[in-house]
Amino acid sequence: MERRTTIAAQQLTTARTHINHLVGALETCNEEICCLRAQAGHANMPHDFELNNRHINAQIPSQQGGNVLAKWIKILGSGEVIARAGEDPEEPEYMVPLHLVTNYSPGDVNTMPYWCEELLQSNGAPFFALTTMVRALDLTTSAEVEHYHRHHKR
Repeated sequence: MERRTTIAAQQLTTARTHINHLVGALETCNEEICCLRAQAGHANMPHDFELNNRHINAQIPSQQGGNVLAKWIKILGSGEVIARAGEDPEEPEYMVPLHLVTNYSPGDVNTMPYWCEELLQSNGAPFFALTTMVRALDLTTSAEVEHYHRHHKR
């Protein structure tokens, strides 16, 4: 009887160890599945495009009718983006201009600080640094900065 109890306890310990190993393997598999699902969301991304993530509020025609927010965008240096709905690999592309929303509310109107005007009108590294930082914050504002820069060069 005592021998059977010892054998049963050993088998129970072995089973618990095996269960713990399987639980760990299951958690690892679930983590891998989550990573693969996240990557698969971008698997059909067109070449040279990036996920919009609502950075640009561009409504473009949908193949099902109506308009949808662009899923894929390609940023052009001209103050425009090429937008795709993300429904079909052969879908049409739409050129979308970027612009800031005009604010006509009354209030104090101040002139642009001298340092800001100099930075917007500069060439080379200072202007590149400015556009890099602005683009990281807001693509629409980045387009306005580039538009101002080009307009000043005329």
